[in-house]
Amino acid sequence: EGFSRLALPLTQLMRKGEKFVWTNERDESFEELKRRLVSAPILTLPSGSGGFQIYSDASKKGLGCVLMQHGKVIAYASRQLKPYEIKEAQKDDDELWAIVQNVEDGKHTEFSVDDDGVVWFEDRLCVPSDQELCEKVMTEAHSSPFTVHP
Repeated sequence: EGFSRLALPLTQLMRKGEKFVWTNERDESFEELKRRLVSAPILTLPSGSGGFQIYSDASKKGLGCVLMQHGKVIAYASRQLKPYEIKEAQKDDDELWAIVQNVEDGKHTEFSVDDDGVVWFEDRLCVPSDQELCEKVMTEAHSSPFTVHP
């Protein structure tokens, strides 16, 4: 949760031409990342009754989601995305493709299409209703070392 934002001061050190300067902000970032990585997430097993909720988020680099039931976390998943995967899946989503056409016609100001041809709503990636992408996210959730299965 928020790892990329938390790690930003450290990832800035890896930029080409960036001088290595260790600051208080970088030290705090490093310590918080260590703390989060060594504390085990608390997961629960799903029960047979009640519905599930999936909370998801996307950025230019990946997808993340949490599967919950009765307010308890069942599984986490994340996956790095390639721009071509998103673009191709968006083309197959009629609703998103209509948005692309409207953006090109200047009708949707809150939507945009980036240089890779991927659709964005303000600063959020528009993830298409694509079964294959959903299956990839769920596969990641079930194969992740952070999920628990009986």
